[in-house]
Amino acid sequence: MTDIETQFGKNIKRLRKIKKLSQEHMAELVDIERNSLSKIENGKCFVSSAVLSKITAALDVETYELFLSDIDKPADFIYYEKLLENLKSSKIKNNPNAIKILYELTKEFIK
Repeated sequence: MTDIETQFGKNIKRLRKIKKLSQEHMAELVDIERNSLSKIENGKCFVSSAVLSKITAALDVETYELFLSDIDKPADFIYYEKLLENLKSSKIKNNPNAIKILYELTKEFIK
């Protein structure tokens, strides 16, 4: 598969996880088999326009967002992803002061 299909699949997987959807639930929403969704997420196959439309609806995103590479992502989107990674860190989770500081630094961003 091409780089576009690989990035497309990675974006679907990332967005699905952000939405806390299992592959099974996402597949149900899109009306495809779970193993088909797995192949899409792994860049092993691509989708029809009908399935693409259902994926964007299930993930509540614009179609173009599924095709963005890290280079294409707006700086604030990359910042947001890094912030989420940091918030999941055990060092942060176990340190209330760090959480308060992060909140103060980012409250304008997350409105």
